[in-house]
Amino acid sequence: MQIGRFDLSKVENFEEFEIVKKQSHPEYREDEQDFDYALFKLSGSSGFPPVTLNNKSNLLKRNEKLTVMGWGKEALDSDNGSSLLKETIVNYVTDSSCKSILPGLITDNMLCAKGEETDSCQGDSGGPIILADGTDLQVGIVSWYVLTSLNPIFLIEFRFMSYE
Repeated sequence: MQIGRFDLSKVENFEEFEIVKKQSHPEYREDEQDFDYALFKLSGSSGFPPVTLNNKSNLLKRNEKLTVMGWGKEALDSDNGSSLLKETIVNYVTDSSCKSILPGLITDNMLCAKGEETDSCQGDSGGPIILADGTDLQVGIVSWYVLTSLNPIFLIEFRFMSYE
């Protein structure tokens, strides 16, 4: 596990740890994508400051700006991911709107977001989604996306609420 990495093609100052233990959520089922996260116990402690996780289920407002980060593909038709950590701004989509567009696919553990011109892509899964207001409050983890006729890409994330 690497912490503090930005450019995969350069030698930079980052930390690297062995993963001692991985614990997936006990209710995770790949066919449903619900509870799509895992916890890792690392072989040491990081010197980087920890992120602050959201613990308020009603924090996000319609169209609130969120930042998504990852090393995923830069285009749907690309074969390779980026060597630079990329980020883009997406808009939060309310639970009711998302559930009406994707009936039966969205649970209370998920949040939806939609980019205006850019979005996350394959390979960004596991990356953070944070408030774009400068607080760096992490509200979710990139999980999966859907192409729909109404909206080209809908990003679905695991929602941080009050998990401990």
